Amino acid sequence: MKKTAIALSLIFFAAAVHALALQKLAISAEVSDNGTASIVENYELAFENISEKIRFIDNAQKNSSSMLAWKADYSFFYPHFEATDNRVIRSSITFEQGTNTITLEYDLEKPLMTVVKDAARETLYEFSGKQLNSFIKDGLIVIPNNAEISITLPKKAQIIGQNAVPQVETAQTKITIKPLTTSHISIQYSIQKPIQTKVNSLELIQDFFADSANLAVIIAALIALAIIFWKKDDIEGKIEDYIVKHSEIAQGGTEEEVELQV
Repeated sequence: MKKTAIALSLIFFAAAVHALALQKLAISAEVSDNGTASIVENYELAFENISEKIRFIDNAQKNSSSMLAWKADYSFFYPHFEATDNRVIRSSITFEQGTNTITLEYDLEKPLMTVVKDAARETLYEFSGKQLNSFIKDGLIVIPNNAEISITLPKKAQIIGQNAVPQVETAQTKITIKPLTTSHISIQYSIQKPIQTKVNSLELIQDFFADSANLAVIIAALIALAIIFWKKDDIEGKIEDYIVKHSEIAQGGTEEEVELQV
């Protein structure tokens, strides 16, 4: 009887988990100047009844911030920008009961954007279908009807080209990807580099003294100055003697020339 009750309980829980539905997925990425990104994924859930929500809350508390536990329990939950060659390095997971929303925040090990060209005056980046690998099905990029992706580029970014896909919208430095099915997505933008880099005088001084060769020259110069200062009187005396001696020689030579003329 007890085993039967446990089995029925497990079946009921499995059915409740199966009934849980992902109502909306909103993914946003904040991109930095070097192409890295901080990503937030919001999963808005739909529950059939209050009992189902209570069971989910208990499970959420048990899973806490364990990515593996959440992924094991809910197939729809995973970092969508993670790839085999670009893993998540830090993450946090929270559940807001008022809005029935799971929030996943994470950073990737490598930049999200691909460098196309790095020139002297600008760096050209690209966001392409490669970054949407988790949405690729049978060779096509499929953003489902309940999902939307927004990407905020750096303030100084300039979007310079994209393929003609109506569901991919660009406005100033924001890219919005709405539900679509396509074979290719490519958006390129550039980051201008400053003409001149400001020089930090303090850093230059530190670098100068950090150089052992420069330090040796400074020490030698200080020792020479110390010796000169220490023997200043002796040096001044010798200079005076030299001047007097040569002055007397000059005067003696003049007198001899006068006597010869007489």
